[in-house]
Amino acid sequence: IHLTIDLNLQYFSAVEAKKSYEENFADSVSIIAMDAQNGEILSYVSYPSFDPNNYSLYSDNDRKNRITLTSYEPGSVYKVFSIASILNIGRIDGNSIFSCDGVYIDDVNDIKINCLGVHGDIYTEGIIVHSCNDGTAQASETVSNEELYMSLRRFGFGSKTGITFNGESNGILRSNETWSARSKPTISMGQESSTSAMQIITAATALTNRGVLL
Repeated sequence: IHLTIDLNLQYFSAVEAKKSYEENFADSVSIIAMDAQNGEILSYVSYPSFDPNNYSLYSDNDRKNRITLTSYEPGSVYKVFSIASILNIGRIDGNSIFSCDGVYIDDVNDIKINCLGVHGDIYTEGIIVHSCNDGTAQASETVSNEELYMSLRRFGFGSKTGITFNGESNGILRSNETWSARSKPTISMGQESSTSAMQIITAATALTNRGVLL
């Protein structure tokens, strides 16, 4: 058996996971590293962890494979995939300008979403650089619910990656037919949906391989 795990990277990932867990009083910490060109897993750490030689000494929580089993609301990292989707659909480009005044308001549907700051006029790139909620919501206005849903599905969200571990999570990406008026901007920001860490890092391979999902 030849593993793709890099021993040094695995060691340092394990050290950092334990350090982060203790310093931040976290419930758990997961760290995964993947080769962006071929999809090989280089390190894979879920903490708290356990010694498989003494399996019975640890709780079910310690033995949990969080990276593939646990599904969570991804938050702002999801903006990378939603903005990439909207760019690919073709309604905006790198020269599109969005004006962020600190809050996104949709008076028609009575929607108000606060931003992380007041970013002023920014290009599409600035949405990602500043993690701009207002700009993300404005960009989402340019596409339909179905277009955004289908594009995010092509990134693999809502489906298992196919890694050969038992109990892999599908995550949750509801059909666009069930979306409310608020769903499109909030899903674009990484809310109203859930993913596993494995889904996130796998989706990112499409961005490093000219659109080919590994």
